[in-house]
Amino acid sequence: MTRGIQESDVWEAADALLVAGERPKIERVRQKIGLDSPNTVSPILDTWFKHLGIRLAGSCSDAAGREVPELSAQGEAKKVSMARLERALVECQPLLMVKDEEHGLLLKQLVASVGSAGKSTRKRASKTRNV
Repeated sequence: MTRGIQESDVWEAADALLVAGERPKIERVRQKIGLDSPNTVSPILDTWFKHLGIRLAGSCSDAAGREVPELSAQGEAKKVSMARLERALVECQPLLMVKDEEHGLLLKQLVASVGSAGKSTRKRASKTRNV
């Protein structure tokens, strides 16, 4: 005897479609599972969509609500990496500020240099016209 469609079947198919870059629609989920009518898939897919935001926001559980250790480990690794990046940013901030000031001074010098060069060129052009 065959079993009817299970919520976990729809959730797994929708997850797989999403990972593949496709929008989980009723017909695509049905094709992925290979059975049942749109009327059966539709309410389960609606439930999947309602829970998607929570799952993406940091839940580490599968379609059946069981914690997935790999996702938990990835979440922890991500937190450690973010902490390292934040520390590096804090450490580099003073250097970036000094470099920003140096670039500002160089820019002022360049503008002044170009400005004085332009004045010299205009003076020469004026003298040439007057000759």
